[in-house]
Amino acid sequence: MSSHKPASNPPGSTPDWLGVVTAKVGALRFGVVQITVHEGRVTQVEVAEKTRFPCPPGPRTIDPD
Repeated sequence: MSSHKPASNPPGSTPDWLGVVTAKVGALRFGVVQITVHEGRVTQVEVAEKTRFPCPPGPRTIDPD
């Protein structure tokens, strides 16, 4: 394990990445926010958004081909 010490933020401050993550989560209805960490520091934030379609009412059938 590395002895690298992550950079600290001044007391009472919020790290930049936390604001980005908060905004991404707030903008999503369905999806995933992935945070990548290297040596104790957040280096990347990725978003995968899903579009969901409502299921039509009634029985579900599968057509045999």
